[in-house]
Amino acid sequence: MSTGTPSTPPGWYPNPETPGTSRWWDGAQWTDHIHDPKTAEPAPYSLAPIEVDSSLKVSNVFVWVLSFIPLLSLFTILTFDYTGYMHDSMTQGTTGRLAMFSPGYLILQASSFGLYLLSALVAFLDWRVLKRIGLQRPFHFAWVFLSAGVYVIGRAIIARRRSGKGFAPMWVWVAVEVVVAVLVFGRVFSAMASAFSTIAPVG
Repeated sequence: MSTGTPSTPPGWYPNPETPGTSRWWDGAQWTDHIHDPKTAEPAPYSLAPIEVDSSLKVSNVFVWVLSFIPLLSLFTILTFDYTGYMHDSMTQGTTGRLAMFSPGYLILQASSFGLYLLSALVAFLDWRVLKRIGLQRPFHFAWVFLSAGVYVIGRAIIARRRSGKGFAPMWVWVAVEVVVAVLVFGRVFSAMASAFSTIAPVG
């Protein structure tokens, strides 16, 4: 078998690294599952490949909520006084040191942490639904603690392999993140320009 051939279906094939054993090919790459017929132990991986079940409804309300959660950050992002914060941060003395303890900044940080916890909760509920409908080995919700993006992308890949669908929420999440990132960049850039203009020496 030629490794890396996209048309090769998942299954057990002669292990190119250890003659006399079989290794599981998942349809895209070799896995770590190896079967040695000389041992009395059963094969560590099911001989039957995971079947694609197109009847599974892998998109549910929780994954859609997770995809749109970044939009909730826009309220604090668009109302936070970035110009004042930048000015205070660049000002020498007590004002500069206390900028990070301003009410607006603390609210911004608290809302970010709240959205982080909300994302974790929604990811857990989504993972539980996927298990309930019978999706084999869904992407674990704990990956959301690295970032919501890791979970959304990993979930989409696994769901697509198991059901043949599931990419739509991921593309929506990507689009939402791009919109939020553009708005944040615009706000920060404008605030920095205004702050520098107010502290620049005159004359």
